[in-house]
Amino acid sequence: MVKRKRGDRSSNILNELNLVVLKTIKNNPTKDIGVGDLQKILKLSHMSLKEHVRHLIKIKLITKGEPQEHGKIPLKITNDGEKILEIFDRNLGK
Repeated sequence: MVKRKRGDRSSNILNELNLVVLKTIKNNPTKDIGVGDLQKILKLSHMSLKEHVRHLIKIKLITKGEPQEHGKIPLKITNDGEKILEIFDRNLGK
């Protein structure tokens, strides 16, 4: 097994956790979910989750909304993110 240095990414564009983050954002009933909310739901470290969110923003599957009064920055799934989840669900099951 090859050990990567911190910050190095694998050659995969998406991994399983990226898909879990996308599904969690999409299925959030309030449509107002930030990194802190994802951290609580998925039980991940803040740094790990931030890296996944940065990656998903970089490849344009999610975007950041405008900061709210209480400081939360909501994450929104893009049309491309929706399409990726549809393909995943259709081909690999829900």
